[in-house]
Amino acid sequence: MLKIFEKYLVGIGRKEHILNTFAKLGEIPETRGPKFVFAHMITPHPPYLFDESGKSVPETELKMSGDVWTKRELYIDQLIFINKKVKLLVDEILSKSEIPPIIVLQADHGSASILDGKSGWENPSSDGIKERMRILNAYYLPEGGDRLVYDSITPVNTFRAILNHYFKTNYELLGDKSYFSTYERPYDFSNVTKQALFN
Repeated sequence: MLKIFEKYLVGIGRKEHILNTFAKLGEIPETRGPKFVFAHMITPHPPYLFDESGKSVPETELKMSGDVWTKRELYIDQLIFINKKVKLLVDEILSKSEIPPIIVLQADHGSASILDGKSGWENPSSDGIKERMRILNAYYLPEGGDRLVYDSITPVNTFRAILNHYFKTNYELLGDKSYFSTYERPYDFSNVTKQALFN
């Protein structure tokens, strides 16, 4: 029954949500006073809605998991468009901000183009683990904040380090560890820290 609404809930609605989020984030610096802004944009994650210029992808599969990750060309095209939007947004935020902002761009996971099929997820290769666990983790940290970032930092320490530096808190940094689980068993975690590290 809900299948008839899928293209509006996941497709058209999701595309509008992404574009509106970019637009609204660009307006935030115009709001006076201190602010903490969190935006969770599920993109370039599937479904693939944009080509590299931002036009709609015709007949996209409105799936968010499984073999949809193997459609590398669609992923890359959407990634190119989203990267352009992010660069423009960061430039806009920086140009409109009276006080240099702290900006964190962080993914929750990497892509999964080589974890295709059930066997790829259940018994992932080392390369599959690396692809899934290595994330975008970019910062704009003014006033010496760049000293906070170290090669193996993981999201668990991002805000601890930022709060300690800029707001003089004293949060202990936690171990930078990475864990993998499957769609079939999402709470059965395997420690993959060594595999996920950049060499």
